[in-house]
Amino acid sequence: MSESSSLQIQGIASTYSYRIGDINTMLSEYLTEDMNLVIVVDENTNKHCLPKLDIPFSHLVVELPEGPEHKSLASCQYIWQQLAGQKYGRDSLFINLGGGQITDLGGFAASVFKRGCPFIHVPTTLLGAVDATIGGKTGIDFASIKNGIGIFADPKAVCFDPSFLETLQPDQVRDGKVEMIKHGLIHSEEHIQDVLSYDLATPPLGKVVLDSVNIKHHFVKKDMMDNGLRRCLNFGHTFGHAIESYFLAESNPISHGCAIAWGIQLELAYSALHYKQTVAGIEDAVDFLQSGFPPIPHFAFEELMHHMRDDKKNRAQKILGVVLSEIAEAHFDVEYEVGQIKKIWEDV
Repeated sequence: MSESSSLQIQGIASTYSYRIGDINTMLSEYLTEDMNLVIVVDENTNKHCLPKLDIPFSHLVVELPEGPEHKSLASCQYIWQQLAGQKYGRDSLFINLGGGQITDLGGFAASVFKRGCPFIHVPTTLLGAVDATIGGKTGIDFASIKNGIGIFADPKAVCFDPSFLETLQPDQVRDGKVEMIKHGLIHSEEHIQDVLSYDLATPPLGKVVLDSVNIKHHFVKKDMMDNGLRRCLNFGHTFGHAIESYFLAESNPISHGCAIAWGIQLELAYSALHYKQTVAGIEDAVDFLQSGFPPIPHFAFEELMHHMRDDKKNRAQKILGVVLSEIAEAHFDVEYEVGQIKKIWEDV
């Protein structure tokens, strides 16, 4: 596969392109000199990624602080304040240049400003490229609840230039691989091996990314509003989001990839307890998750339960999650029993 590739994504209200290639070639198809353009960045992407964009006409750059604690209402308010009273109408185009935090937040800020502006996601991290920019979910964290406020909104396009990955630290690449391994666990054992052998130094960089995007799209297109099958994509997130929310509340935020790496390990253990047998064929994935990340932290069980009960996926006051009976056999909306959660947590 060449480094110029595309996939049509079925969105909530429209079909849009997920494209891989040279960023300026791709963006040139959407930009005109007479448009009002807003580019949302964080401190890192402003420094390392924005210079790669060749936009020969006036535009507004809104820089936000870097870090998960800034995926917040305050950051959205800052964006809106830069636009208020200026020339920016509903026809303004947002470009969200960054990882999952910027695309989630920027998409939300655009989709509610003046009741909705179009936006293009330009993911600059592996995690953003394979997960956050597909499926139409936008949002911010609120009161230590992950993605506690948000809406579904389709981007105009997703444009991914693999050269942005050259700006990443090794731990950021590792974080992206976690979501890709999750895709393999719920859909394709072959994809797990492809991800584990994925090397940024060996082109084509786009193939394994597009494979992961295809897997996520497989679930999303059958359940756009997250009412059923799409929930399989939450594997690793019942424990993972609770752990991430705990550290966010403690003003000691951790990366999303790290939280989900721990969450996948715990939910594989929960699956084994649920089915009374270990999921076969997961050894390589578990080895990566254990060797690539610190040991799973241990804090009070009551704190874990507090954040699990706040999860937006729950229904009728039941903690709902995903279990695997085997690789590519995921079962969603399984009630996680408190006694089994406690046993898993005590074994950490």
